[in-house]
Amino acid sequence: MQRSARRTRRCAGIGAALAALITAVAAALSVFVTVAPGASAATLTEVTSFGANPGGLRMYLYVPDTVASRPGVLVAMHGCNGWAPGFHQGTEFASLADRYGFIVIYPQANKSANGMSNCFDVWSSEALRHGGGSDPVSIVSMTAYVLQRYNGDPQRVFATGFSSGAMETNNLLATYPDVFKAGAPFRGSSLRLPRPRRVRRQDTAAVG
Repeated sequence: MQRSARRTRRCAGIGAALAALITAVAAALSVFVTVAPGASAATLTEVTSFGANPGGLRMYLYVPDTVASRPGVLVAMHGCNGWAPGFHQGTEFASLADRYGFIVIYPQANKSANGMSNCFDVWSSEALRHGGGSDPVSIVSMTAYVLQRYNGDPQRVFATGFSSGAMETNNLLATYPDVFKAGAPFRGSSLRLPRPRRVRRQDTAAVG
C-alpha cells in the first residue's frame, strides 16, 4: 500500500511538472494577444526539404491557422522509442500554438542507444560542438527554415523535450545559445555541458 501511494504521488508530481513546463513555454512564446478558441483546420505536416540535414532527421511542423505577425518558434522533441506525430498528439503544444500563434517543430529522431531506438544524438563528438554536425545541425536547419519562411522572431526560439528529447534540449541550449534563447527539458539525464539558460518565471513576462 505504501509503495502504491508513493508511486501515485510520484506520477502526480510528474504530471504537475509537465503542466508547469507547458504553461511556462506557452507564456514565453505568446505576444500578449491570444486567438479566440475555435475549430482548427491546421494539421501536422512533414517538411522534406529544409536545408542541411547531417543527422538524417525527419521534420514535422505545426503551423496554426492564425499565426502571429512575428511568431515564436518551439522545437518539441520526443523521447527514445518515440515518434514526432505521437508527441504532437500526446502534448498540448499544438493547442497552445492555436491560442498564441506560435509555430511548433517536431523533429523525428532515428538513433539507437542502450537497446532503444529513435533517440536523439547527444553523445557523439559531432553533436556536442557548435557546427559539428549530426542531429543538432539538422534541428538548427529546421529552425532557420521556419524563421525565414514564416517571418519568425529569432529572439523567441525555444526548445523542450522529454527524456532523450530533454537531453537534446540541454545540448542545444549549451552548444547553440545563439539560436535557442531558453528551454525546458523534462526528465532528461544530466550531461557534462556548460549550464544552459532555462525558462524562468521572470522570463515569461519579459519575452512577450
